[in-house]
Amino acid sequence: MTYELWYWSGIPGRGEFVRLALEEAGVRYRDIALEHGG
Repeated sequence: MTYELWYWSGIPGRGEFVRLALEEAGVRYRDIALEHGG
C-alpha cells in the first residue's frame, strides 16, 4: 500500500512533519504538492 501526501506548495514546510513521520516508519508514500489554482 502506498499513501498519498497532498498539500499546498505555497506554504513552506506544510507537509514536512508528516513526511518525516512516514520516512521514519519506512512507509511508502507519494508526495503531491498542489500549485495555486489547481
